[in-house]
Parts: sequence; C-alpha cells; structure tokens
Amino acid sequence: WIYLGWKHGFEDAGHDFFELTAADVNWREAIDRARPDILFCQNLVDLERHAPDLLWAREYGIRVFLVVHWPMPAADVAIMREHDVGDVYFGEREPESMTAFVQATGRTYTLISNAADSRLHHPVAPVAKYACDIAFVGSRMRTKRWFNVLLAELRRTYDVRVYGPGWTWQDRVARVASSGLRNAAPGMADWVNRRRVVLPAEDEAALYSSAKICLNFHEQVPGHVIVNQRAFKLAACGGFQIADDVPAIRRYFGDDIVMAGLDPDDWLDKINYYMFHGSERRDLQAFASRRAQAEHLSTHRVAQVMELAGIRKAQRPPLQGAYR
Repeated sequence: WIYLGWKHGFEDAGHDFFELTAADVNWREAIDRARPDILFCQNLVDLERHAPDLLWAREYGIRVFLVVHWPMPAADVAIMREHDVGDVYFGEREPESMTAFVQATGRTYTLISNAADSRLHHPVAPVAKYACDIAFVGSRMRTKRWFNVLLAELRRTYDVRVYGPGWTWQDRVARVASSGLRNAAPGMADWVNRRRVVLPAEDEAALYSSAKICLNFHEQVPGHVIVNQRAFKLAACGGFQIADDVPAIRRYFGDDIVMAGLDPDDWLDKINYYMFHGSERRDLQAFASRRAQAEHLSTHRVAQVMELAGIRKAQRPPLQGAYR
C-alpha cells in the first residue's frame, strides 16, 4: 500500500512512473530504457549487488533517493562510508531514531514521512455496510499482543470490525500456503495473497468515514519511531482516530488526534468518552481531515522529493547505450 501511494502520488502530480524490481536483472538496461530524472528506491536495496548501478546512475545525472534503516548490515555501512551511492538518504523514521545511522555512515538522513494516498484516501459519505462503532485495519502481529487483547475486550460492548491479515484461522492457513508457494509457484502464491484481501483498497475510505471511532496502534519496537501510514490515511478519509501515544504524531496533527497510553483503562476511558460525545468527535475529525488533505497526501511527499532533487523538468541528455 505504501508503494501504491508513491505510484499514485507521482502520477497524480503529473510525472511519468516506471517500475524497477528485483525481477529486472540488468538494472542499467532497465534504467536506460526509462531514462528517469529520479531513481527512487522505496524498498531496501542490496547494496553489495547494486551499489555500482546506483553510482552509474548518479554519473549520468540521475538523482538517487535511497531508503535507509537502522540497524544496517556491516557490509552496507562500509559501502556507504566509502561510496556516496545516493543523493538523498531517506526514510519514514523520525530523525531522533536515526542518529546511529548518521554516526556510522557519515551520511545525512532526510525524513520523508508516510502519507495518505492522494487517489484513495479522501472523505466520502458513510456507507451502511461499513457502519460500526469501532474499526481497525491492520495485521495481527506478535508485537501488538496487548492491542489484540484490547480489541477482544471492546467486542464485548461494541460493534467492532477488524480487517487485515492474521485475524482468522483461514487467513493464517492461507499465509502458510502462500509462503510455501512463493518459490515453487509464484503465480499461485499471488493468487492466494489476492484472496486474503478482505477490504478492497478503494473501500477503505468508506470504512473510515462510516465508523464512529477508528483505532490506530504502532509497533512497539524500542528506537523504532515511525508515524505509520494509518495515521495519515485515517485522517485524510475523515475518520475519527484514537492512536497509541506516539509523540511524533503531534508534529503532523497537533492535538487533533486523540492518543492513549499503554494502560488499557486509558484506552477504554477515551473510547467510551468519545463514543458518547459525538460533537467533540466530529470537530476533531474535521480538523485532522483538513490538515491531512492540505499537507499529508502522497502528492505532498512527491513535491518534497522534487524539491530535494532540485528538478522542475527533465534536464539530462538521453542515456541510450550508456549502460554498455
């Protein structure tokens, strides 16, 4: 979904968009065919394999945006210390959680935060089939065990809708089947994964607009500070959101998003309060929605990318034959 957000953002901002994947054995040939102004590596790159390709692209004036993380393999750190393989080293992690990366590699880190999808996430009229008290869209994960217990508790009192991988035994079986087929029969694995999507992407906005309260919970990983995509798309769709206490959310939404701590009673108190104070709930969701639509769509992040790249229009000569 994050990849689709970038794709839609670049296209909606009027740019041509080409895909480069691990299936493209010869990156230089693929890049030469597209002749891009920017090589935007949104997923982690095998630097031991592709650092020469990135350096080659930079030689020909292509701006390389390389997503980075921490911790990194020692080999990647060594490569980045020796070679400036990117023009911009970026990620969705907040800067305070990337100081070790800066110190280890000597490279500057740039925050390009998550965002709502400019094409999919916008307020829509409520839809009867998605009307509920509480909604959550996300995976069932071991790192969110406490949150899983909270959802079970809420189901005793409210109409709770949960969408995402891992919540039913059928989906868990499908996940195992998909993993087993990934190498033997990739096409079949893709077919299984498509059947696991129980909420179409184009219906997400309807769910968020129809639920009274939407819940958001981040992975609780020490030093891993990211405002997840869910925070932005919930707001962009006009949903009322209660999130776990991630202070960085205030950088984007001020006090327009309600946050609760790790005490289950704090969550229950806030959910119960806003469930029966509709006027306050609607005011907050309107404020957050306006801010998301004005500042936090994928097209806004694309504008940041273009500013960092210093590009207004194509300025390079063709690369035809250069990869040879």
